[in-house]
Amino acid sequence: ARSLNLSPDGVLFESPDPFRVEQALTLEFLLNDDKVVQLEGVVNRVTKSKGMFRVAVEFVHISPHAKRLIANQVKA
Repeated sequence: ARSLNLSPDGVLFESPDPFRVEQALTLEFLLNDDKVVQLEGVVNRVTKSKGMFRVAVEFVHISPHAKRLIANQVKA
């Protein structure tokens, strides 16, 4: 999968694989400073475009530390 938009609240990613709304996911992100963040999320929207699925995920139970790391990534 390829992330299209990342924020401290969620992510929009593109994947060849289908996902279903309300599906629980565990996601890992490699950030610019070589830190890996693992987050739990729930799919809240899926659309299909040009043979790929765009999947919107809302993060749940995100720690303040992980939220800061992602916020710093978004600023970069």
